[in-house]
Amino acid sequence: FGSMQRIAGPASLRFIFYSFLLDLMKNFRLFLALAGCFGMPGIAHAQSNVTVYGNADASFDVITVRGQTTAPALRFQRVSTNGSVLGFKGAEALGSGLKAVFQFESNVSFDAGGSIGTSRSSFVGLSGPLGKVIMGRFAGPAGSLAITLDVNYTNDSIGSGNALMGKLGGALATNPGVRSAVTSSRFDTNTPNAIAYVSPVIADLQATVLYSANEKKSDAPGARVNTSSAALGLNYAHGPLWVGSVFERVGEKNDLAVPALVGVGANEALTEARLGGMVAFGNATVRVLVGQTRATGSLGDAKQLVWGLGGTFNVSANGKITGQRY
Repeated sequence: FGSMQRIAGPASLRFIFYSFLLDLMKNFRLFLALAGCFGMPGIAHAQSNVTVYGNADASFDVITVRGQTTAPALRFQRVSTNGSVLGFKGAEALGSGLKAVFQFESNVSFDAGGSIGTSRSSFVGLSGPLGKVIMGRFAGPAGSLAITLDVNYTNDSIGSGNALMGKLGGALATNPGVRSAVTSSRFDTNTPNAIAYVSPVIADLQATVLYSANEKKSDAPGARVNTSSAALGLNYAHGPLWVGSVFERVGEKNDLAVPALVGVGANEALTEARLGGMVAFGNATVRVLVGQTRATGSLGDAKQLVWGLGGTFNVSANGKITGQRY
């Protein structure tokens, strides 16, 4: 799919897609009603701006695992689809500078097959002069910072920094032991049941505040579950310089008999602090990222510091050389 493009194709295909879109826009009546409660004049329907986008990326990987205390050294090969995605996003003007926005994005696992859904960043919300509010499942400030500074598209290929970032030595990996899956940390996966506010850019600064709700809460004796998370991110961009910082906290007030729903453990507090930046020099960029992960509670008091250094160099309009070390 490469770069983003307008939807095109046979008339029948466009009719089916726009019929789907019209059904979707019916749900925006709630946003219109809320806007009317705030006395916003001149709200009117407008033609939606919808984009289909995607990326197809495959690699042949040779994996060597050494140093395991419970198993001998292992060497195997695989085909990975990395950050291959397919998505739809759009906006509808509601008047007075207010827009309804949405995005539905899915992984495309064409190596071993898989369904297309909303497994990646998918949300609906409102955007206006005072910022943007979205709800759904999407990357939090920590994941967004890592994606921005990683030299690999979407930060989920074999050479990405999420192989180490935020995992606490593997304890916080989302798919431990699954060779064909991306084993990102809790902080580098899309946050479920999330609501976020993204501020407008003021004096080259932009802030993001996120809360992930405790939808799975239960007070059943011996099986209590209460998990939630909150995050704050602050970015600065001016000319060739970009700097970002993040602090995120995950709270797990779960009984020991209940498998953790976020991260691992019971009565656990997980925190992630990250600081990174990027500088552009003509056709080249240099990037650095430092992160500290800490767990307190049923896992004991454990922490890990991870750093990464990377760079890119554009050799043509559609090609570049990349490299990084974590």
